[in-house]
Amino acid sequence: MQDFTQRMDALAQDYLRQALALGLVPTDEEFVGWVDAQPLASRPGLYHAGWAHCWATGLPSFQEWVLTARGLSLPDYLVHRLSAKEYVRWVDMFATSTLARPG
Repeated sequence: MQDFTQRMDALAQDYLRQALALGLVPTDEEFVGWVDAQPLASRPGLYHAGWAHCWATGLPSFQEWVLTARGLSLPDYLVHRLSAKEYVRWVDMFATSTLARPG
């Protein structure tokens, strides 16, 4: 199982790198939406840091938020990179897990 989880981790990292590779620049609305989705205690610090800092530091949740807002979701990314059997395995292990973030 470790090989599978390592592969999924690598694909998830590749997915997040799309944000920079595509040259995406977050909008103010995307930044506010992402910050508002974070725990209440984190919000003031994130607002103070600003979207440019949060983007430049490569915060994965911000990158994922922007990619998803632009119609580039992780499941859509993976469905084109995994076999049908691997995709079902990913869904069973991660997408329906209590650890999976709401999408």
